[in-house]
Amino acid sequence: MLHYQKDAIDRVRKYAKSKYPEHIAYLEEICKPFNIDVSSLINHVLSKPVTINFHPDRFSNNGKTIIENLLEQGQYYSQFRTGTTNGGKSAFIGGDRFLWEQRIFFDAYPPEAIDRPKYGALNIFQYLDGASVRFGSCFFTLKKDVIYRCTFAYGDSSTNPDTLCTSDTFAAVLANIFIDVKSN
Repeated sequence: MLHYQKDAIDRVRKYAKSKYPEHIAYLEEICKPFNIDVSSLINHVLSKPVTINFHPDRFSNNGKTIIENLLEQGQYYSQFRTGTTNGGKSAFIGGDRFLWEQRIFFDAYPPEAIDRPKYGALNIFQYLDGASVRFGSCFFTLKKDVIYRCTFAYGDSSTNPDTLCTSDTFAAVLANIFIDVKSN
């Protein structure tokens, strides 16, 4: 793992730890009437696979399809390297994706870095077509131990979410899910 990727994870963890006691207290309040252990609940949710959805037939900036590149390179690269997207093409210095990544990772990535985060989702409901089918008709499942190198956001990263965490501070996402369910 590149140094700035580890730095990004550490920065998100530090941010999430500042509200961790508040999130745990809220979850305990919600779970207590049902006799549910919060740690067990978090562990159960985090036992679900992380999937990355993609469109195999989209063309990368090298003129090859995503699936051709995956087969040749053996690695899935971010939009900053491939130029491929299912949304806005803003993976460049000063672009929207660049700005939100700088914000949610607390400037851990140098501006010129093209090896940046890859986006996936925790497949909590174990959908047969991956957790984020709107980002691609195909998906692959990451190895279980990758969960410890993931960061999580509650809400789409493009919307500048305030809820950011890591697996060991996942109470942040879970608490915000319950807050939304309760208020809606």
